[in-house]
Amino acid sequence: MTNNSSPGIAWQVMIGLRQHKIIRFILTLLLWAILVGAPNYLSIVADRRIDLESMVLSDSIHLAIFLSPMLPLALVARMVSYRARDCLFYLIPFYGVYVFSITILWRFAYLPARDWPQRPNENRI
Repeated sequence: MTNNSSPGIAWQVMIGLRQHKIIRFILTLLLWAILVGAPNYLSIVADRRIDLESMVLSDSIHLAIFLSPMLPLALVARMVSYRARDCLFYLIPFYGVYVFSITILWRFAYLPARDWPQRPNENRI
C-alpha cells in the first residue's frame, strides 16, 4: 500500500482542527494549566509546607516559583505579536495570571495560523 498523502495535507488538517473554538479553548486551558496554573499551585503548597525560621528564604522560594511562568510567556510572546517585555504584565494582580497569560496562550494555540493583526513594527518571525 502506498502513501499518496503529502505531509502538507496532514498539517492543513491539524490547523483546520484547531480552528474550532472548542478545540482551541481546550488546548489553551491545557497550556495554561501546565505553564501558569501548576507553578501557582506549587507556590501556594510550598508556602504552606515550608516552615522555615527565615521568612526571607520562605518568601524567596514562593516568589521564585510564582514568577517562573514569566520566562515561557516571554518566549511565546514574540511568536504571537507581543513584545518579550510584555511578560511584565504577568506581575499585575489578577490581570496577569487570568487575562494576559490566557490571551497569549489562546494565540499560541492557533499557531502557525493567525487571526490577529500584525503590529506595524513587528518583523515576521
